[in-house]
Amino acid sequence: MTGTPAGPGPLGEEARLLVEAAREWAARTFPDAERHLATCQWCPVCRGVAALRSPDVGEKVALAVTAAATALAAVLDSVSAPPAGAAEPANPAAA
Repeated sequence: MTGTPAGPGPLGEEARLLVEAAREWAARTFPDAERHLATCQWCPVCRGVAALRSPDVGEKVALAVTAAATALAAVLDSVSAPPAGAAEPANPAAA
């Protein structure tokens, strides 16, 4: 091997890449979908394919995943931090 493969990027970037891959798959799998998507306004499959074909959906998903991960990290930090002014727990090994 000539080099080490690059590790996965930030979570948002990974989500964007996943959406891009899904968009490419949808374009290959449903090549004549444009004609149908222009007339179908209620089918969830058609709406999903139309959303995947939107040029900015990858960026929006990346931002949403990054925001969700940031919020989750903040919640976990607040839960794991001891309350202000809390006494240190006694060391049972010292007794």
